Amino acid sequence: MSIMLGKPLRHLDRAWRVVWRTKRSTLLAVCVLIAALLTLSVQAATTFAPLDKWCFVPAGCVLPPRDLVAKTERLQTAMFGKDAGTCGDGICNVLAGETCHSCAADCGACTLSQPLTKCKNPNHFALTFDDGPSPLTENLVKILNAAGVKATFFVIGNTAAKHPELWKAIKFAHDSGHDIGAHMYSHRSLGPTGRLDVNPSVNKAMTVEEVRTELVMTDLVVQNIIGRRPRFLRPPYLEWQPLSMQAMDTYGYIPINVNVDSNDWQRHGLMDQPESVVTNVVKAFETARKLDQSWISLQHDTFAHSIDAVPAIIQYLKAQNVELVPMRTCLGLDPYRAPMANPFLHDRFTKVPIYEAGALEMARNSGETIETDDFEGQSLKSSAPMLHFFRVLDKWCYVPPTCVAPPAEYVQQTMALEDAMFGRVGNDCGDGICNVVAGETCGICPTDCGACTLARPITKCKHPNHFALTFDDGPSTLTESLVHTLNAAGVQATFFIVGNTAAAHPERWRAIQLAYESGHDIGAHTYSHRSMGPLGRIDVNPNITWPMTIDEMRAELVMTDVLLEAVLGVRPRFVRLPYLEWSAQAIQGLDTYGYFPININVDSNDWRLQGPEATPEAVLDQFVEAFERAKPAASWISLQHDTQPHSVAAVPAIIDFLNAQNVELVPMHTCLGLDPYRAPGANPFLNDRIGNEERSAVLTIRVAVL
Repeated sequence: MSIMLGKPLRHLDRAWRVVWRTKRSTLLAVCVLIAALLTLSVQAATTFAPLDKWCFVPAGCVLPPRDLVAKTERLQTAMFGKDAGTCGDGICNVLAGETCHSCAADCGACTLSQPLTKCKNPNHFALTFDDGPSPLTENLVKILNAAGVKATFFVIGNTAAKHPELWKAIKFAHDSGHDIGAHMYSHRSLGPTGRLDVNPSVNKAMTVEEVRTELVMTDLVVQNIIGRRPRFLRPPYLEWQPLSMQAMDTYGYIPINVNVDSNDWQRHGLMDQPESVVTNVVKAFETARKLDQSWISLQHDTFAHSIDAVPAIIQYLKAQNVELVPMRTCLGLDPYRAPMANPFLHDRFTKVPIYEAGALEMARNSGETIETDDFEGQSLKSSAPMLHFFRVLDKWCYVPPTCVAPPAEYVQQTMALEDAMFGRVGNDCGDGICNVVAGETCGICPTDCGACTLARPITKCKHPNHFALTFDDGPSTLTESLVHTLNAAGVQATFFIVGNTAAAHPERWRAIQLAYESGHDIGAHTYSHRSMGPLGRIDVNPNITWPMTIDEMRAELVMTDVLLEAVLGVRPRFVRLPYLEWSAQAIQGLDTYGYFPININVDSNDWRLQGPEATPEAVLDQFVEAFERAKPAASWISLQHDTQPHSVAAVPAIIDFLNAQNVELVPMHTCLGLDPYRAPGANPFLNDRIGNEERSAVLTIRVAVL
């Protein structure tokens, strides 16, 4: 956002005083100064950026009513237009882009680390509906009212602004006691990609200015319809990253995700039926109730088959003896800002109401107070057990029928080490201990865990002309043959192992050991091959549709480590992300625990080849095409699977092709210039940077335990 007019005028006044006192400045210098400041003033005059600067909907966005936009601009000028926007000046200046993260001195410490996914009290269930309003919304409200159930509607600002004929449905819902929340203005993702379903060309994360603009604009539309500004926010696609969380926290929004997803948007074949939606909700609820004691669901009031399923869903949930509640009851929080509350900042930043008249000092000195919310009892961490979560396989491993644990003695050793490090210490952020068992990471508690150093996975090598061949999903019955092929060609590669596959097939351990002893690198591919992205999907279990919790992610990593330590005697540091998917939380966890997430820039897509098309020649063709596209990167990491016979058979031809390109084929440790394994006495749970003292303590403990 641009700086308001008041700032340059204040500077201009100071400049004139200097000129008058010193009498040394010439008239020319003064004129230059005036011209410069007036130019700055012209550039700063627009509070909200033009639509095409932040709204990337191809058909265009529609502004909220202009009188509300103008009123909001006047309020912003009154609050922030005369302030410098310098961190440390005592004003949390949102127009200058300040947040609880970028300027905690002015905006206070951040209080939210991730969206809420469950209710405050046990047995509460909140039905929520996204993407409205639509022509179906009013009928849905009638269905809910007839059933005596209150729900929550998350409204897309631009959709509402474009369709004033649908406003009566939103007002009807509000007047009936349902909660109205925001779903951003254009439905653009708050995650790392900033994606937008209607515009595939959008592929970068939103800036803090874009986030604020989308939120404020949505507020104005909702305010125009129901007379209130919402505080509850559903992140589009359920995606988020630290920057967007920090912005929402600063501005006073409460981000809400889900733990029961109907997946009603997956419309194909029989899925486009109410019965399928009911089945999805039942399966998702049965899975979620194993982990949580309260629930938030997701449907869309834009799909007829999902709305038609609502009566049956309500009937099913009532039979489970859950209490269906609106979001205000679910969270124990007011869904709307107080009428005279600060419309731009969280209540904790100011205890005074804001007046339109621009009487900033009057507002600051009035001494009046506004209502505030207490998050006491509202846990942002997973409800799963803290200690030794990884040991309880059915709590995190969703491979049908079950996962196979690593050798018991290695699991017991890991439990003993965890007890020694974390079992007898506090889990409060700021106590000096990065307690991973309590869910702390560099993103959640940088005070204890240090600042995060990774923003995204690595996709290429450190030095030009290096090429790293990598193979995922093993060990398989083909792995040993592939190792012999690579050895015969004098090429060292990297194998990313699925922990559960190795645990279930000890007869294949010899192939992993042969690869390791031959100088190939061994990395982790998680334990169950579950995605670390926003959906947490897993190919063998389509019922899984929610992101991994921090506990689940750590369990997958620790168990894979334990398994590979049993096979090789070392713990890996390189991790290949399943499906190449990730989220900000996943990267923060990997960073904290000492792993290096490695993706690719040359994908063979060997798994796409099925039936007669699955030939070595087809793999080679796809590999060559991918390499040609990636040539500008100057160094490369490729992906194949040592579970696919046609891909393994293509390796000699691929090596011949790459040798002809004069690239240097290297294992991952050469590609990145990093040790692929933790040092023998190193901390097995934390990044080395967390502290040498802790590493020494673990080494001592480990000697005693082992």
